[in-house]
Amino acid sequence: MIFVWWHKLVLFLVVVSTPSLTLLLRGVVWGSDSFAYWALSCGNVSVINNLHSPQWFYWFIQKIISCDLYQLAFIMFVLYLCSLVAVWIIGKHFFGSEGWRLPIYLGSLTPLFFLEAMRFEPEFFGWTIAFIALGLFTWFLDKTKVYNKFY
Repeated sequence: MIFVWWHKLVLFLVVVSTPSLTLLLRGVVWGSDSFAYWALSCGNVSVINNLHSPQWFYWFIQKIISCDLYQLAFIMFVLYLCSLVAVWIIGKHFFGSEGWRLPIYLGSLTPLFFLEAMRFEPEFFGWTIAFIALGLFTWFLDKTKVYNKFY
């Protein structure tokens, strides 16, 4: 029983770490706007006029993320981990004990989410917030059993 749980966790961590390792091995951010956001994190504020993101995201990039690829890869890893843990919670709600497969499928077989995890753009931050919100809502439904009153 412990071996089965352990192999699920190892497979999950491999899927979670793949985009960050790819980002580190490639050595440059991926995506069309990613270079502008990367330049903004390195202190080039002249690119702000070309970007169409909220002001808080510019502040986040300039203050939190320095011009360090390792730090960026770590932040992207943590966000991707949070997203896939939330998807695991959603999968557990809908598929029971087989719910651990949903983040594996989403993280490895869905190229959209995998490529978003390598792009340094606001969309990935939005995906992360959306999945965390859905995961927390699903967790709330499981803990309170509110949905049983409607069936």
